[in-house]
Amino acid sequence: MEEFFEEKDVQLYNRGDILEGRVLQVTPEIILVDIGYKSEAQLRTSDLAHFRNGDVEQGEEIEVIITYIDEEEGSIFVSEKQAIYVKSIGELEDAYRKGEPVKGVVEDIVKDAGYHVNLNGIRA
Repeated sequence: MEEFFEEKDVQLYNRGDILEGRVLQVTPEIILVDIGYKSEAQLRTSDLAHFRNGDVEQGEEIEVIITYIDEEEGSIFVSEKQAIYVKSIGELEDAYRKGEPVKGVVEDIVKDAGYHVNLNGIRA
């Protein structure tokens, strides 16, 4: 059994892992993504990045985060939107610790309070 788990082709994943995947099939509600797991990961179209506007093509490489693993069914669910969020938060925290400035885009004015600013997908 120990030899089985030492083989390089066996992938063990955990919730929160960020991975590169290849889109295998696109339907109106679910996108199947090959992440090297025993079955294809399921990406709901609502979990695509906002900049895509629902557009993704078969064969496209995307970065996703594991949101749920159902061991009994052998199903794994992923989100591109959450992967971008987690990476962006990490970059912001890193810049804060280093005292480095960050760039953002002003998206809206908040009356008597300031602005809504987009910091690479994070609203500030």
